[in-house]
Amino acid sequence: MIAAVCAFGWIFFLDNLGSDGDEQAAYLKKAEEYYSERLYELSIEEYEKAISIEPKLDIYRALITACEDFYAEERTSAAQKRLLSAYSGVNDDFPEVTEYWEQHAALQISAGKYQKAMTVLNAAEKKGITSELLAEQHKVVYWAVKARYQEYETISKYAGAGAYTVTVDGLMGIVSNTGEDVLAALYSYVGPANENGDVLVQTVDGEAFILDKDGVKLGRISARVAEARAYSEGMIAVRFEGREDWCFIDNIGNELFGGFADAGRFSGGKAAVQKADGSWILIGTTGEQTSANSYEGMLLGEDGSYINGSRLMLKKNGAWGLYDASGEMLGTIAAEEIDLCRQSAIAYKKDGKWGFMKRSGEVFIEPQYEDARSFSCGAAAVKQNGKWGFINTDGELIIDFIYDDAGYFEKGGSCPVIPEGQSGYSLIYWTVSH
Repeated sequence: MIAAVCAFGWIFFLDNLGSDGDEQAAYLKKAEEYYSERLYELSIEEYEKAISIEPKLDIYRALITACEDFYAEERTSAAQKRLLSAYSGVNDDFPEVTEYWEQHAALQISAGKYQKAMTVLNAAEKKGITSELLAEQHKVVYWAVKARYQEYETISKYAGAGAYTVTVDGLMGIVSNTGEDVLAALYSYVGPANENGDVLVQTVDGEAFILDKDGVKLGRISARVAEARAYSEGMIAVRFEGREDWCFIDNIGNELFGGFADAGRFSGGKAAVQKADGSWILIGTTGEQTSANSYEGMLLGEDGSYINGSRLMLKKNGAWGLYDASGEMLGTIAAEEIDLCRQSAIAYKKDGKWGFMKRSGEVFIEPQYEDARSFSCGAAAVKQNGKWGFINTDGELIIDFIYDDAGYFEKGGSCPVIPEGQSGYSLIYWTVSH
């Protein structure tokens, strides 16, 4: 009895196997006939039916050929969708065939669908599929940028959240790293903000006040402000109109101490100031010098911080030095100029050319550029032949020399640039998440 059942089962299986094979052959015959008549959509449908019975690589090859010819004849989203679906299918069923991963990614890239291209490339990598072309495609996709063409007369770093102070028609405001208004450009002056979003602004009528991130006034300042640093620890460094010196005031404009040639923001109870003789020192919250050390130069951040990227950059005895946050010297820098420390590699100038060093002071990329910005988010702006482009940490050019000026990439993926032929700044963005 058991033998009889098993025999019947095998007969049933073989009958169905033959039936499926005949059905698949019929679909393939129709597909080839439609293809010969250039009825590509009908041909594609028959190939897809054949694959649904049993995926085979040679059927996929025929399907993809039909899809490619259909897309070449009709550059429509429907034709593109068919081809992308065919690539997805062959990637799933025959992942070892590298060429179809490459073609799939290439189609997504040519369509400007960089995030989807990255999904394809990441899937190939997870399956252990590699090639020189896939590596090159990954590089292209990862470093591709898009632009938002709102134009600003000036743009500068505003806060760590990736927002910017901008100037539009002579008035200042704040935009987010996506270019949306945070504070409308209605002010004669907007200073840098602190980590909480507190910022000094001044109306065209000359009234200055400090706003928190919700727009609540924290204090009013009666005198007209020409320039300011970030508000911190209850004080803010300002330079008033009609005065050349910097002073520190509280949030309602009371002057606490001053007479400095330049001044930064307070951090951890200390602030950097430049004395009238040009030397730099650190002072405490009552204006007293905190140590006997003085320096020929001290590099301040955009908000006036004397610590940037956990490093101090100080000049003494004609040489720049890197120091950690505790003030311990890490090494000297044989440089004429240095840029802010934002990440692991700092731009520096030597013998008229710019290169990069690690935060330890070790040379990272030899000086070779006309100008440079320090690395941020894995990229650095560099200048050659009067134009700015971007390199990665391997020193490879990832964005061509097409800008008249360029800044730093922020964590939100944005960077201010002046496109060639444009008078003002715009923002560019990574097309895929970094």
